[in-house]
Amino acid sequence: MGRKKHGSFFIVYYYTPEQPDFKRFGLVVGKKATGTNVKRNLVKRVIREAYRLQQHHLAGKQILILAKRDVKPVSAADLRQDLDQTLHSLC
Repeated sequence: MGRKKHGSFFIVYYYTPEQPDFKRFGLVVGKKATGTNVKRNLVKRVIREAYRLQQHHLAGKQILILAKRDVKPVSAADLRQDLDQTLHSLC
């Protein structure tokens, strides 16, 4: 059964399958959450980088990260800090 964690700007759904070697990562950043393509691509880059840096802590988990609609007026540093805290709480 999957679980979820809420951050200020993200919802992280995660699941630990029976086979711990199998990992999966997905992200969803909607147009309504960000507005422009430039901002949406920035949010996706921030998510990928945060996952890349913490993937050794998240081994064996299937993760889906969903951006909330409050992402529009926020800086990349604030997004990164919130996502790092949320991903770190999964460990």
